[in-house]
Amino acid sequence: MSTTGPPKIALHFFRWYCHPRLAYHIEGDLLEVYQKRKRKKGKRVADLRFVIDVLLLIRPGIIRPFTSNQNMNNSMMIKNYFLMGWRNIIRSKGYSAINIGGLAVGLAVTMLIGLWINDELSFDKSHKNYPRIGRVIQHLQNNDEKQTWFNVPFPLADELRKNYGADFKNIAMAVQWGDHLLAHEDKKLKMTGAYFEKEATEIFTLHMVMGSSALSEPASILLSASAAKAYFGDEEPLNQLMKIDDKPLVKVTGVYKDFPHNSTLANLLFISPWELFYGNGEWVKDMEDP
Repeated sequence: MSTTGPPKIALHFFRWYCHPRLAYHIEGDLLEVYQKRKRKKGKRVADLRFVIDVLLLIRPGIIRPFTSNQNMNNSMMIKNYFLMGWRNIIRSKGYSAINIGGLAVGLAVTMLIGLWINDELSFDKSHKNYPRIGRVIQHLQNNDEKQTWFNVPFPLADELRKNYGADFKNIAMAVQWGDHLLAHEDKKLKMTGAYFEKEATEIFTLHMVMGSSALSEPASILLSASAAKAYFGDEEPLNQLMKIDDKPLVKVTGVYKDFPHNSTLANLLFISPWELFYGNGEWVKDMEDP
């Protein structure tokens, strides 16, 4: 109990059950009567009478409403807010259209910027080795103009392996990917593909659906899931024979999930070993370094 005021437990109990609209006024009267009794009859009598008064006030009209009633009142209040808002929109159509249109455009732009940022930050991160993958490019001086080329001399790979092998775990050359005529029996479709050295499947992450990602067989091909579906439907694609640009037959040794759109390898629908490209291209064999 308080040494100066009424019993705290009784006062808190009163505040708990009393209707909020009445609590302030009734509490003021209770405290005023309490102070008068305290001066005339002492604190102990005043405390006891205060507790009795708090209990006697528990009656209909003073008790706060149940929670369900409060929820009902809140629902009605929210409904009124919407009704008032709708009336304001109808009353000021032009002003409302400008506000709503501006809000919609702002939200749409924010969402588009967020999607673009997410796309950029996740680019190429489908590869487990993403932080350690690099691409070699070269700068050339061409007619007093500095140019950047993604094509590099093929002997560069052996040079890197020989003199900088300690700095790189895997090194793989690749032929610039492009469209090739891929055929299986009578079905011929243009598919984007590339030729890689076998270390490429250690650098890039291929999520295999079936078969192996190894490019160990020279006359082999890895298909994306969409390419395999286009050629074989529900049939088993493994060990099926195909032709690339009417060259000798190659065997399907694996099927991998299509790369995501935010990837350097997006739309790469087939992969074949470098040995196949080298073996089928006489011009490659005849090339001489300048």
